[in-house]
Amino acid sequence: MIHLLDIGIIEVAPLLLAAVRSRVSVAMLSDAIANSPVWDRVRERGIEPGERKVVIYWGESDDEVTVDIGVEVTEPFRGDDDLQCVQAPGGRAVTATHTGSAHLLPSVHERIRAWSAEGERPLSGVNWEVSVEGSEDASCNQTQVFYLLQEPKAKLPARKKWPRFNERAARSF
Repeated sequence: MIHLLDIGIIEVAPLLLAAVRSRVSVAMLSDAIANSPVWDRVRERGIEPGERKVVIYWGESDDEVTVDIGVEVTEPFRGDDDLQCVQAPGGRAVTATHTGSAHLLPSVHERIRAWSAEGERPLSGVNWEVSVEGSEDASCNQTQVFYLLQEPKAKLPARKKWPRFNERAARSF
């Protein structure tokens, strides 16, 4: 269970990724992530991967979601149909860190969405997970979940109302 104190708002920098984009049914999401060809594609291309795995969720419907399943990289590269160089979003985001098995991640997402709704903090519809697997023991795995916040619309300063030209002209004579 994620407690209220585990959730916060931070400014995040964009992450550079080697990723495979897919449209996946929500029911098959775990399998798609676990069986993603991203590691094979990265090795085939000779790209130096980082240690962090990243999954970006680009909006969601009841049935399907578009995801970028990837690994952090240090340098941009030229993408192709199989492997793209993409950037995880940057900006103000709600975040929580989960340590343990990945099958508990849906409850982390639910808690963040509830926390956001309780505090009237609108989400942009884009979220992502950054995972570091420490060992064979799933209880040691750590995943940080991010939800990009919807930035409030900028308010324009109130315009000073000027008298109409004819009124100004009449007063000056």
